[in-house]
Amino acid sequence: MLDIPDISQKMLKQHLRELESDGLVHRRDYQEQPTRVEYSLSAAGRGLMPLIMAVRDFSRDYPEDPSVG
Repeated sequence: MLDIPDISQKMLKQHLRELESDGLVHRRDYQEQPTRVEYSLSAAGRGLMPLIMAVRDFSRDYPEDPSVG
């Protein structure tokens, strides 16, 4: 399981469902007990990776300046 600090299962599920609704991720339900579900990036989600990586790189190159704002 992915460990994202300070996010509840409810919020994670809600965000994943929104991403699915937006066509950015695929959801696979294995119809097993206990419940087993996997998410993966769709083609559209993979297409966003260069943009996401550019934003990540920008944030590393230009960390927030606490004196601004």
